[in-house]
Amino acid sequence: MKESNSKEKHFENITMNEILVAFSQKYHGHFFKILEALREKERLTNKDIKLYLEDVEEMNETILSDKYPSPLKEIPNPPFVLYYEGNLELMDKKGIQISLPVDEENYHRCFFALEENNGQMDYCIGVEDESDLSFVVENFIERNPHYKFVDYSKSKEMGNSLV
Repeated sequence: MKESNSKEKHFENITMNEILVAFSQKYHGHFFKILEALREKERLTNKDIKLYLEDVEEMNETILSDKYPSPLKEIPNPPFVLYYEGNLELMDKKGIQISLPVDEENYHRCFFALEENNGQMDYCIGVEDESDLSFVVENFIERNPHYKFVDYSKSKEMGNSLV
C-alpha cells in the first residue's frame, strides 16, 4: 500500500467550499472570472488557498452550503460566495437583489432582506466581493435613520466567519 505524502494529505483536507472562497477572494467575487477559473481547472497551491482563507473577515456561505439562501440559487449567475452581515435566514423569505453602479462598465450586486420585529429592523445584507460589505452596510444603515436596526456588530467582533 502506497502512502501519500504530506502535501497530498493536506490537499485532501481542503474542501470545495474553501476553494470557492479562495477563488472569490482572488477574483473579488466576480462571477465570470471565478467560473472561468473553475472551467479551466485553474490550480491554486495549498499555500495560496491558506493565504486567501486567512484574509477572510466576514461571515459567508458558498453556493454549495446548506445554509446558502435558496432564492439566490434561482437567479442568473448567483454569487459563488455570499459575504453577509445580519440574519441570513431572512434571505430565504424576503431577499432582493440590487445592482449598484461603480462606473459605466462595472457594477456590484448586493442582496438585501429586511423584516421589522418588535420595533427593530432585522436585516441581512450580502455582497459578492467581501471588500464591499462594510461600505454597503454602513451606507444602507446611515441612509435609513428612521429604522432601529438590530446590532450585529458584536457577532462580527466574535469572528463568526464560516470559513
